[in-house]
Amino acid sequence: MSGPFAPGDVVVCVDARPRFNRPCELEENRFYRVEKICVGRNGFLDAGMLGLLVEGARSFANQGSFAADRFRHLPKADEAFTEAMRAIKPVRKTVQA
Repeated sequence: MSGPFAPGDVVVCVDARPRFNRPCELEENRFYRVEKICVGRNGFLDAGMLGLLVEGARSFANQGSFAADRFRHLPKADEAFTEAMRAIKPVRKTVQA
């Protein structure tokens, strides 16, 4: 694990502004799943800077990752909450055609 982020975590984008005169594929307030943690060596991430490769968006540099400061980590729900949600059966309504 690198800092608060790990592959498989869900994060929310808090900064989708263009940087370095390049557009950004991210959408603010959208949730993404972390695919991979990258550490900057060159390109737009400084050496040692944390980057996140996320499902559904790719950066123009940094192996496709975005600077981690663009995201906020969402903690995982506790086990009791997860089990309660699984116990709820979906309500299905029939719609007249």
